[in-house]
Amino acid sequence: MATLPCKFILLLVVSLFLLSTNILKAQYTYAEIGLTGLTCSQCSRSVEMSLRKKLKFVDSVEMELVKTVGRITFKPNQKVEIDKVAKAVIDAGFSLQFLKAELDFSTITLNGNCFIFEKANYQLVGNDGKAISKKKLISFLGKNYLSPKDWKTAQKSLKQTCGKANEKIYFIQLEQ
Repeated sequence: MATLPCKFILLLVVSLFLLSTNILKAQYTYAEIGLTGLTCSQCSRSVEMSLRKKLKFVDSVEMELVKTVGRITFKPNQKVEIDKVAKAVIDAGFSLQFLKAELDFSTITLNGNCFIFEKANYQLVGNDGKAISKKKLISFLGKNYLSPKDWKTAQKSLKQTCGKANEKIYFIQLEQ
């Protein structure tokens, strides 16, 4: 009879360890951004510093002036706020052509093409309800994440089917 409490205690200790280390926690690992108006090294530096100084979840930023793109690596086990990434770029005086991020779907449960991640509603566009069980690069479809031309085109095909009508929805699509 003494083995039952020992097994229970062992199970409890292992469960607490897994929860405390966030091994099963889905998260963003990095983002790729395309920028409009990036013409010089000072412009590139301005975006980099805006991202580094304003966002505590940013680990590193690498900018490529020639391609007008950047790669942002996020700190492990930190909540990443995609809206704040876009705002930091805008605050630096630039706009986004695209914003893509790698998301670990291993612990995310899809409900059709809808899911909730870090208390936010997401809707996958063009996924047809297929299960996703690993890290995937996703593109954000929204006014602050796309060029005006691309947003105008994307907006025509976006119809909210997830969450409530008054809730913010992140429209995303999987990159191939």
